Amino acid sequence: MPDWRAQLRKASFRGIEFYYSGAGSDGNGRRVVVHQYPKRDDVDIEDLGANARRFSISGYLLGSQLGSALFNVRDQLEAAFNAAGPGTLVHPHYGAISVHVESAPLSYNTRQGGMVSFEAQFVRASSALPQPRATLDTRTLLAQQADAMLAAQVARFVVGYVTGGQPEFVRRDAARVLNAATDVMGLAGPISAEQAPAQVATALVAGRAALARQGPTIIGNASVFGANLADPVGHTPTAQLEAANQTAIVHLVRLVGLIAGVDAVTGGAFVSFDDAIATRNTLLGYIDTAQLAAADDTLYDQLTALRTALIRDVDQRAGPLARLETYTPRQTLPALVLAWTLYGVANRDAEIINRNAVFNPGFIPGGQPLEVLNA
Repeated sequence: MPDWRAQLRKASFRGIEFYYSGAGSDGNGRRVVVHQYPKRDDVDIEDLGANARRFSISGYLLGSQLGSALFNVRDQLEAAFNAAGPGTLVHPHYGAISVHVESAPLSYNTRQGGMVSFEAQFVRASSALPQPRATLDTRTLLAQQADAMLAAQVARFVVGYVTGGQPEFVRRDAARVLNAATDVMGLAGPISAEQAPAQVATALVAGRAALARQGPTIIGNASVFGANLADPVGHTPTAQLEAANQTAIVHLVRLVGLIAGVDAVTGGAFVSFDDAIATRNTLLGYIDTAQLAAADDTLYDQLTALRTALIRDVDQRAGPLARLETYTPRQTLPALVLAWTLYGVANRDAEIINRNAVFNPGFIPGGQPLEVLNA
């Protein structure tokens, strides 16, 4: 039967070997808190986790073995004990363990040709706990910037839109522009020009959610709303008022369209890096157009802040997404087989079919380039 001594490891710390006369461990058990209550015979035990596992070693270096190198090895061992961070302890009983040094006092005597002895206490190193990392909520910041800009421009509309107490033809002209706005925004019913300016603004802003659901084409139409509207004729005060009302409505509809595009970004998810960047660039084009038409520096600055927030949000969210690439199958294959070939799974066939407008999923022609994700 093998002697148990043959199973002992040679002790070392951070690669520096030493002799030992004793070794042990501590820290078995759990950290528990006992809660006792008046008028109750039983108790509640709260388990707070395992105790820190500790190891102790009584070690020494012998001058009779090391000769003149005794003090060099001692200095190396002291440096290893004092080094920051965990180190590898080869424990004679437990093998290699990653530990921190709690204490390791050294002593010297003249026995055995000179001896350096120590009583080292180690605590097992734990796996690194995740450190808190501050991240910028770019999606929320973008939404807040859009809301703030829209609120400011609604307040501007309420001041600039006037129909109360005006001739009937002024209200009729405002209704003409509002009806066109209703059509482009996909609103359910007409907006009465007889309402107070705040109510008209609320009705126009209500188209924001509908536009965000309809996609970039409809949003684009709203962002250039008014380009085909006839301007009021004349230079009388009422004609100038008609023109001011039309400008106010056009301005607000365009802004609502732009904000709806931002809503589509903050409320949705991108399939690929390329889709995200294309959406970002489309909206940046709308912002550029709005800045060119900005009537004052305040609106221009708000649009600049919106541009910055949009770029920051989309770029952060697009970074980890898969990229689009071109793939040309060598032979005609079913979409299921092609999905398996590209991704190792067959259930991504719909992705290939929809992205490439495949007519017959059972026969994707070979030799024709396809647009696919690279992951």
